[in-house]
Formats: sequence, structure tokens, C-alpha cells
Amino acid sequence: SSHLGSRNLGSCHLGSGRLVHAQFHWVQSWAQCILLREVLLLHTLMRDIVKAFWAGFTPWVILLLAIVGSASPSASSSIFTSSNEFEWINRIVRSGGGEFYLEAKTYLIDRQYQLPPNTSIHGAGSGGRGTVVKAVGEPYSRICNGDAKNRKGFLLGDNTYIGKFHFVGMESQRLLDNGLLCGGAPIETPGCAGTGRWESPPTDCGGSTGIGRGVSNAVVEDITIQAFTTQQAFYMAPTRAGVRASSNIRVQSVVCHGTWADGMNIHGAHEDVAAEGCDLRNTGDDTFAIWSVGAGADRIVFRHNTAMNPWYRPAGSSARPGMYRWNYCFAVYGGRASTFLDNTCRGARNVVAYGNWYYDLFGGKFTSASSSWVEGVRGMSGSPCYFGVRFPGSSHCSRTWHGGPPRRLESPLLV
Repeated sequence: SSHLGSRNLGSCHLGSGRLVHAQFHWVQSWAQCILLREVLLLHTLMRDIVKAFWAGFTPWVILLLAIVGSASPSASSSIFTSSNEFEWINRIVRSGGGEFYLEAKTYLIDRQYQLPPNTSIHGAGSGGRGTVVKAVGEPYSRICNGDAKNRKGFLLGDNTYIGKFHFVGMESQRLLDNGLLCGGAPIETPGCAGTGRWESPPTDCGGSTGIGRGVSNAVVEDITIQAFTTQQAFYMAPTRAGVRASSNIRVQSVVCHGTWADGMNIHGAHEDVAAEGCDLRNTGDDTFAIWSVGAGADRIVFRHNTAMNPWYRPAGSSARPGMYRWNYCFAVYGGRASTFLDNTCRGARNVVAYGNWYYDLFGGKFTSASSSWVEGVRGMSGSPCYFGVRFPGSSHCSRTWHGGPPRRLESPLLV
């Protein structure tokens, strides 16, 4: 028998521009080299096919995950980027509830959106340096009744939270039909689209906004509003006969240094409402107002707020200074219990007024069951209370702080 030792096949070209030199044992012929080359070529081809497959498949995987994620709302959702500039708010409306976190960028809003119950919207910060919500659309001059479709912003729902962003409106005057206030704030409660001097809930009120009824357990917090771009900072709409009013509403740390109409108006038979730590200045009417339907408004609290320069602007006016010291820091047009604690007022006609100097309550009523407690006033000198109408109930007016109202008069929101 013959002994077959190692045989040097020399250099075997394996394609793809590579040259591999190897010592192969027991290789009898160049055929085996060719076979090896084909195996390596097949391996390279399969590797390239797999790479190409994943390169093309990955975008489809990402798209599928995005579709699945948007179709199934979770307890904590982040707003995704979309080519539709209003998809962020439409997604919230479609969600049926949940928590939503906005990024530190500008979001556009084209109309007034009703928030679903159990919804929380958290921005990335107010003051214009975090989240900005900006109103866009065609110019308009009316927002009442059928023209309520022109309003921009949010309608609260049951068990909702909204806060931590900066809002920029698109209004440059007190709108032509908004002399007798009907709305026009970035945050409102649903109810009547129109307005009136109603001594009892109306059967017709010019249509409805959103779900058309009051809501409960809602919080508005840490929102700044670009000066002179909205009618108001916050508005609670009255509700029709047979439809419940709103209750348990808390408004905290809302800041705006210029509105065309009121700063904040609580219009209707709402109960248990608190405005706390808000700073509203250069308003075109009363800075903070309770405008009751009859005597229905009850347990309304204003605490630790700042109100400055409520200088009246009539409908159609775009005059920023307004009529000097024409209106009130806090105005009460009817209702039952109201409380004003540790507030600051400057540049007004009076600090707290019950009815105006025209002896008008605009449909509101005071009864023997009405009560009001004013204590701890900073800013304007003199008596903090002005009675433009007869007040048959009980009242307490003191510039100095004496510890707040007795327990029997406290609102459940005074915590």
C-alpha cells in the first residue's frame, strides 16, 4: 500500500475578491477545492439574503407595533408623532380615558374638544418653555350660540385632570357677541352655548357645548395663557333645565396677564368650586366672578389668588387698557355660600362686590339663605366689600386674617 501524506493545493480562489490559502489534508484533486469554494459562496449568499431580509422587514415591524399601540389605550400613554397635526388631541378624544403625557413642544388645536371621562392630560411645563398648545384656524368674531363652533380649547369631563402647559389663543378683541359673556376660555365646562340673565335654568340656551351637562371631580392646574389671546382664562357654562350643573371643580395656579373679557367666570348653579393660587391681571371685565342662575351657585371658594386691573372692555373693543378701575376683583351676582380668603386685589373699583354699581345681578339672586365670608385682603385700602344690591343673608368682611370661616360655612374643597 502506498502512503498518502499531505498535499499542498496552493492558493484556491474562493470568489468575492478574496484569496484564501490553506493546507488541506487528504485532498485528492482540484474538484474538492471547487466544492469547498461553492459551499463558501452559498454561505455568503445566505448571509446576505438574511441581512437584506431584516433590513427590509424592520420598518414593517415598527409600523405594526405603532398601530397596535395606538389601537389599544393603556393606563399611561405618550402622545406619538403623526403627520396629522391634530391627531394628538383626536387620539385622546377617541381613547375613552387614560393618562396622556405631552412633550416639550408645540401642539396645534383647531376647535373645542370634549374630554372623555377619567382622562388626565399632563404637559411638560407651563410658561412657554415646556408644552405649548396653540389655537389655529380661520379668523372669527363670534363664539355664542351656533358660533360656539369657533371656540378653541378643552371641555372638562367627569374625573378629569388637565395641566402643566402654556396656551396661546388667536383672539385680538372682545368678540362681537360676547358683551354678555357666553364663554371663550381655553378650559371650560360643558353646558349652554348661549347666555342670558336667567333666574332659573333655561329650557333653551342657544344649543350646547360638548356633552351639554355639568361634570364633577375635575382639576385644572398649572396653566399659563398668552396675554390678550383669549376671552377668559376659565369658564363654567350654565346648564339647561333638567340637566345637572357641575360640582367639585378645582382650578389651581392658572396665570394670565391679559384677557378681553372676564378672567374667570362661574356662571350657573354649580356647587363646590375652588379657585386657588391663580394670578389674573389686566382683564376686560371682572377678574373673578360668580354669576349664579337664580340662587343656585353654592360653596364657591377663592383662596390665595391675585387679581389686578379689571378694566372693562365692551364688545368689539381691542383696547388693552380698557376703562380704568371700572370693575371688580371679585364679583358676586347671586348664589348661596361664597368664601374669599387671603386674596390680593389692586387697580379695581372694589375688592368684592355683591351686584354691580348699576344694582344689577344679571339673573342671579340672593336670599336669606345666602352667606359670604371675606377675610385677609391685601392690596386696596378701605372696606373690602361693596353691596350694590340688598343682601338679605349673612356676611363677614374683614381686611385682616382671623383664622377663616367657622366650620359650618366651610366648603369641602377648603382643605
